[in-house]
Amino acid sequence: MPDSKKTSRRSFIKGFAAFGAGAAVLGAGNVANAVPTPAPKKWDSTTDVIVIGFGGAGAAAAIEAHDAGAKVLILEKMPMAGGSTALSGGIVYAGGTSIQKKAGIKDSPEGMYKYWMAVNNGLVDQDIARYLSEKSAEAVEWLIGMGVEFPPENLYLSGLEAQFASDTPAVKRGHCAVGRGGGIMKALVAAVKERNIEVLYKVSAERLITGSKGEVIGILAQDKTGKKIYIQAKRGVVIASGGIARSKDLMKKYFPVHLKAAPVSGLGSTGDGILMAQQIGAPIITGAIDPPDALPGIEIEEGSNVKMLSYPHLFYKYPTIMVNENGKRFMDETEYYMISNPRILRQKKAYIIFDKRVGDAGETIGYGLSKGLKNELECGAIKSAQSIQELAKLVGLNPGDLLETVENHNRYAQAGVDEEFNKKKALVALDKPPYYICKAGVSLVLCLAGLCPNVKSQVTDPYGEPIPRLYSAGETNWVFAAYPASGALLVNCFVYGRVAGKNVAAEKPLA
Repeated sequence: MPDSKKTSRRSFIKGFAAFGAGAAVLGAGNVANAVPTPAPKKWDSTTDVIVIGFGGAGAAAAIEAHDAGAKVLILEKMPMAGGSTALSGGIVYAGGTSIQKKAGIKDSPEGMYKYWMAVNNGLVDQDIARYLSEKSAEAVEWLIGMGVEFPPENLYLSGLEAQFASDTPAVKRGHCAVGRGGGIMKALVAAVKERNIEVLYKVSAERLITGSKGEVIGILAQDKTGKKIYIQAKRGVVIASGGIARSKDLMKKYFPVHLKAAPVSGLGSTGDGILMAQQIGAPIITGAIDPPDALPGIEIEEGSNVKMLSYPHLFYKYPTIMVNENGKRFMDETEYYMISNPRILRQKKAYIIFDKRVGDAGETIGYGLSKGLKNELECGAIKSAQSIQELAKLVGLNPGDLLETVENHNRYAQAGVDEEFNKKKALVALDKPPYYICKAGVSLVLCLAGLCPNVKSQVTDPYGEPIPRLYSAGETNWVFAAYPASGALLVNCFVYGRVAGKNVAAEKPLA
């Protein structure tokens, strides 16, 4: 494994300042102003490695640390394992895999690296991106060894590969697991149980405890009764507690525009681990191009809450349009969500319109739609009518304006050319009643903000130096300036989760 290069890393951090508004260090921790939590006179328990969070990254770190000979303890503040990984589509982005070879696809880690750097406009650490690319196929094989299945027929272009074909050939790198994210976590939870790794549920990490040299030597935790627990980590701590998408305070502070988006990440993604590291001197970094990652979908109001159902296939495979409060289209509905989401959020209101073909497809679209849209129609999330004018009246749109929009779209579909937005995929006329309409919204998957790791998964301070015995992985880390493709987060979880586990286990135990 390559060492992190201090010169390139410092140049990288200096690059943020040069880029100006592009990237930001959010509330950077400062070593001089760090607030250490003193060690107790007596520890309540002792282990070699503490892993905070039992999602995909935490599971990977715990398994590798255990297999390297360390005694491991996982803390999970929720009542069950899973985190955002379990709620995900189960896509792992990887290049040069055995699955690709079975599908007759030629690819390489170098091709993946070139794409990763191109879509991020070079605004990411080169060492991290290269190592991630080089080890992505190994991460897929590791998951297969855990019992996860990746059928070759499930491979697809999961990002903007076609738009960057001049940099590197567009290749299908999105590996979709059987059972999606839940299937991946089922295999990892079983692997943790087989190893008898101790897991404490409903126990939240509160503070990192540091020694006289600033090294992390344990944590202060709290159980479900409110009791404080001091746990010593003789080798180190891995933070894999997720991101900030579920924290309204942090979202309001750093990404206020995306407060309109409904979070669909793990319920534990409230930034706890990130803030703990910040308290002892770690900076929080946000993406330089597109901080949040989200999906367009159907908005359902449940009392005072908003629930999002994400159906990207709805836009790519079926005759579907999206209109604003004036009944007018405002984009190519098949744009990659990194591009489409900001456009949706800028509308006062947005609606999705489709016809009988989607209604008939129902649950086959994925992510939970009911057969014949029965449940969605009953709760009012989706409304239906036999004509476009009737459909408009159901949501307060001008019938004439909406009819004109649909007729224009149908004319474009018949001609094969979208004169307004150059839409190419699923350019099919909406002409088979009944017609359907629902509110469009954005489901917030993750925010591209977190700790700044090096290639060894060590958490670094504002100067790029590692904080001793502190590691991180998964959504806790900042590794994207823009989200490259579906599956980019999960490959990061498994590559750097494994790295963190191996390296923390290799630390010399405290006396």
